[in-house]
Amino acid sequence: MKRLLALVLVLCLALVAAATGLAAPASDADIRLFANGSELQLTTKPVLRDGVSYVPVRGVFESLGGVVGWDAACGRVTIATADGILLSITAGGSRVSADYTHSKTLSAAQAAERAPGEDTVLSADKKSLRVSLAAGSFIEEGSTYLPLRALSELAGIEVGWNGEQKIVTLERRYDEHEKSELVSELRAAQNADFDEALLAAYIDRKASRPGETYADVFEAVNGQPPAGEPVAGEITLDGKTTLTLPATRLVRGERISWYSAGVQRWGYAAAVEENGFLLEGRGIDSVVIESARGTLRLTDEALYESMQQEGKLLVCTFDAPGDTFSAAPSDMEEEFWRIWESGGFSNIKAAHFEGRSQSREDYTVRFVHSGENETPSVWTVSMYLRYDAAPFVQTGPLVIGRADTVRAAWTPSHLMATLCADGPVDFAALPCDTLTVSVRYEDGGVSQICLELSFDEQGSLVVRKL
Repeated sequence: MKRLLALVLVLCLALVAAATGLAAPASDADIRLFANGSELQLTTKPVLRDGVSYVPVRGVFESLGGVVGWDAACGRVTIATADGILLSITAGGSRVSADYTHSKTLSAAQAAERAPGEDTVLSADKKSLRVSLAAGSFIEEGSTYLPLRALSELAGIEVGWNGEQKIVTLERRYDEHEKSELVSELRAAQNADFDEALLAAYIDRKASRPGETYADVFEAVNGQPPAGEPVAGEITLDGKTTLTLPATRLVRGERISWYSAGVQRWGYAAAVEENGFLLEGRGIDSVVIESARGTLRLTDEALYESMQQEGKLLVCTFDAPGDTFSAAPSDMEEEFWRIWESGGFSNIKAAHFEGRSQSREDYTVRFVHSGENETPSVWTVSMYLRYDAAPFVQTGPLVIGRADTVRAAWTPSHLMATLCADGPVDFAALPCDTLTVSVRYEDGGVSQICLELSFDEQGSLVVRKL
């Protein structure tokens, strides 16, 4: 609903003393224009000539959301207001044509009664009119100027003049029918009920900022985007706690192969970048974070760093020739330990296992095969300290006690098999996840937010509030 104050367009700089019956100000540079409470910042200012106020067509109308066209061949200016009124005039002339066929506000008959000029002619179908203005248009320094009063009256704008402050006010008022249309538009956009404050803000801002969307108005009133709108950066929970979202991105690496049940398989290395998020607040008693499909991970960073320094995580990674293992892939770990326990890999033991247990019960081994088309191919072997439950990691629904800062990570584990599979992947078509964050405060208050997590075509995270 483009009902631009635009008409206001016409804002018509109604300075016009004439329009208000007041004396015109002495200095063009002092004149300020306000449309529905917002000052218009124009590079080309209104001017006064012989007691008549003129406005720069393009600057005023486009500031209000209208569209201005220029036909150089015939020197004609056309103005399409957001309310559906079409005005046209030859630059330097005084004859204005106005078409109200698609007007949402003023009818041609109503405009004819208001028209300030002479020789006003209403068309037979009463949808358009022509007016000869007492004060015509002119061109100055490449800009076309039209008299304020005439345009304001042809476009249905209420013009006010404050002589002391040299301020022209232009008001675009909504009638009850238009207001009901805005209500319908708001309900359709929000898909829910809304309070009177939001409705009032929506009507006021749509009048002065016709290009704004429902989401713009909602965020201005509530401090955060509405449900269903993409969000990024920080989200505020009830003004007490902020959730900083990660700039997560899905990445597919090189094509690799491995063996499963004796069969060579192909796929892609895949990773998730920047998947950590931060929750900060004061007076927090507890936090619960849940993911419907993905995997949440909360790391005790102090314990993690301590164990890493002590070598209690990844012990070592080394390459072995492709012919090192002859067993079927399903039996490869058994063959590795047979070689290990019979004295093999002595150089690895000397480099990484001095003073450390060498029992297979304490380690997990992983294998990646690469270079199948090369001679020889290579096995990359990684040995990790085995933990039935890593003491520095909490996964699943995260439950955190009193803490002003919570750092956690979210991994779309439900997508990893698809990302690693051989063949193309449409990131934007991948299934969404839902993240729910609930915060209980020491004063007994509770905040909760539910977010939908998906990805765009480039694999970047898209977050929407549900």
